[in-house]
Amino acid sequence: MTSPPSRYASGNRSISTSTSSVTLQQLPDKEHSNGQQRSEQDRAPASDKDERERYRVDWEPNDPKNPLNWKPIYKGWLTFQLGMLALTASLGSSIITPAQSAIAKYAHISPQVATLSLSLYVLGFAFGPLLWGPMSE
Repeated sequence: MTSPPSRYASGNRSISTSTSSVTLQQLPDKEHSNGQQRSEQDRAPASDKDERERYRVDWEPNDPKNPLNWKPIYKGWLTFQLGMLALTASLGSSIITPAQSAIAKYAHISPQVATLSLSLYVLGFAFGPLLWGPMSE
């Protein structure tokens, strides 16, 4: 990554991508009790909290990609879509249950084997995120 242009020498950096833009602002260092700035040598190792608070990332004002600026109808549409996704996932696991005895007769299998379709689906719900979740990181 190249260094930022000289116009950002004050500590503020604007970052733009094809999807959004944010502003990275370096906050001033704490001063000594006598009002003088601490030098690099005087600084103690920063804790994790200090390090996280040293930089602040904000959205640009009125950025259309910021979820807080989305219209309520769009937020509702996304909520509806995610609700339907959850509904179809749970519906897919249980819709076969009333027909298990008919499936067992048609396929000439025992009712216990017919129950495996639901059992394995539910086990996939339980253990799938445990298996695939860490791989997404």
